[in-house]
Amino acid sequence: MRGRRGVVFHALLLGLGGWLLACGGSNPQLQSISINPATATALDSASGEVQFVATGTYTDGHTVTPLPAFWGFHAPWVEIPDPAGVSVNSRGVAQCTTFKGTIPIVAIAPKDPAIPLSAMMVSTAVVSATAQLTCK
Repeated sequence: MRGRRGVVFHALLLGLGGWLLACGGSNPQLQSISINPATATALDSASGEVQFVATGTYTDGHTVTPLPAFWGFHAPWVEIPDPAGVSVNSRGVAQCTTFKGTIPIVAIAPKDPAIPLSAMMVSTAVVSATAQLTCK
């Protein structure tokens, strides 16, 4: 009997240790981003602007809205010129001026919430999401 109790006790300790490592051993990491609205038309707004909002979901299940994110048409380290006649600012507000057509709006944030947006580099582990903006 004593041997069986010891095995059960050790199994419980191992399970508790694994649970502590999984739940409390490190900071929650950004797991996914969603953008609202997922699609928008600039004409839907009287000012010609569309406010996009990012929501981040973390590995522990909590969410953050609005999620601080880099907003643009592509990753900041990609050397592609932004299209003329359309813009998106650091708060996720997109505006069409002379651009006509549909363009992706991208929100990017580091997986590790301790890394500031200004420190993101090509080697930073990131999570991203894309919405669509139509300019008419």
